[in-house]
Amino acid sequence: MENRQQQEQDQNQSQKLGDRTESESSVNSMTRFVVPSLDGSPPKIVTIDEVSGIFKDLRNMELAHEIALNPEFKLKQYEPPTHSFEGRVKAMVHKAYWDVLRTQLERQPPQYDQAIRLLAEIKECIPQLVTPNERTLVRINEVLDTDVIRQQAEQGVLDFKSYADFVILILSQSCSAARDEAVAELSKMDDVVDTFRSILELMAMMKLDMANFMLELARKEISANSVQYEKEKLSKYLHEFHGNVGFPATEDWLQRNRSDVTRTRSALRSPPIISQRPNNRAKLAKQLEIIMQDVKNETQVAAALESCYEQIRCLVNSALSQEQQPDMDEATLASLKSQLMQLSNKPHQCAVSWVTKRFYLFVRVSLRADNHIPPPPAGFKEFEEELTALISSILRLISYNQFFKILGKTTPSAPESTSEPAAATPINGIAQVTNP
Repeated sequence: MENRQQQEQDQNQSQKLGDRTESESSVNSMTRFVVPSLDGSPPKIVTIDEVSGIFKDLRNMELAHEIALNPEFKLKQYEPPTHSFEGRVKAMVHKAYWDVLRTQLERQPPQYDQAIRLLAEIKECIPQLVTPNERTLVRINEVLDTDVIRQQAEQGVLDFKSYADFVILILSQSCSAARDEAVAELSKMDDVVDTFRSILELMAMMKLDMANFMLELARKEISANSVQYEKEKLSKYLHEFHGNVGFPATEDWLQRNRSDVTRTRSALRSPPIISQRPNNRAKLAKQLEIIMQDVKNETQVAAALESCYEQIRCLVNSALSQEQQPDMDEATLASLKSQLMQLSNKPHQCAVSWVTKRFYLFVRVSLRADNHIPPPPAGFKEFEEELTALISSILRLISYNQFFKILGKTTPSAPESTSEPAAATPINGIAQVTNP
């Protein structure tokens, strides 16, 4: 009797302990965080799930923003760094998988367990890659029928290579033209294990192609709704973590730079046009751009200018030689090098400052131009394509954001504009800003 009562007490205690454990692991008892207040209101308590949800919204908002603004945005295949832990583990696992398949196929008699699982996985993935055609899907299900394949393996008549040829045929009918070369290489392979490994790699690339194709189809829809989506998510983030304070750092930045944006500057005098052949200027500009693109700080300028001098000397002498003219003499070369090297000295950087001012002026004029981007000034002609792409991106960003119209409610202390923002009108698919 006493033993029975003791057992009942133990069961009750176990039940209470289980209830308490379940309660402690529930959502209401999860680890919580205190978010300090920025506007004088009481601190806010949030769970880890709420914090994760907010940051997920921010990541999605960033992705939608990138898709809407960047017409070149595409998904890319993720590959971990070769020497990273993840990369080494991935390489080891993949090698082990294919080694097992090869070992089983080379046995006498062959063992097809791994091969059957591989064909089943391919059968499951193929419908995601092919055109939704009923006859094609029926054919795939008939040929890659797992029961039939298993029966063939048990009877010793399974032709694994013929299944590879069938899969290659199906993929060749559905892949993009960019993958035709990869499909042709598959057809030439003799080793069946290497063939199936390449088939899976091709299927991964086709999945990426399909994802980018669907993204391109949805781009217009995303662009049309991303402004409202970003506004809602940003307002939610603002409410959860900033209260009614807004974005003080952003507003301070706007205040500091507002005077620079609105300040009128006199147009600089255009320099005389340099009488050189356009093809030589364009070629030299590209070469100098390559040399200077790795310059990150002032300590690297002198060495880069030395390389620029050598490049200019080689190109000019080559051009002179083509026209049957003598090379530049030592005095001319010394003068050229002296002028170039002076650019690295601060007292002689007026030319650099002048070029910078001309660039800023051209950008401002282009942003205020009516329905077109004006031709670049002398000295920038060789970079016209890059400048046009840059200004088009800025115009698209201005047209998209319209900061004071879209986010004005979230920044109550932002400065009021004295005039309406510039209107954006599309021209040849590129947003242009008209004068206010």
